Amino acid sequence: MDLYNLISLIGLVLVLVVVIGYFLIRKKKTYEITDNTAQLLEEHVEFYQDLSKKGKERFISRVKTFLEEVYINAVNTEITELDKLLVASSAVIPVFNFPAFIIII
Repeated sequence: MDLYNLISLIGLVLVLVVVIGYFLIRKKKTYEITDNTAQLLEEHVEFYQDLSKKGKERFISRVKTFLEEVYINAVNTEITELDKLLVASSAVIPVFNFPAFIIII
């Protein structure tokens, strides 16, 4: 193995260590589900209204996962709890009946 290949290999290993380290030590954001969450979804999301009790629990779980993984940013305005739930709902609804489908941003 010549010097160029050795340096390339070392560089690749360092990049992998940094990337893996980042994902292992980053602090995961948690989204708190409250009683108000289900109430807001019930009032404003027709799709949610039509779900069974078990479906509603699954929907809220997927909304929670989305909000923990995705940063929602506003420009020159404030984001309300309802705004966050509507954004998450609009991402969850199209893939709701595909349980193995994971939304990747």
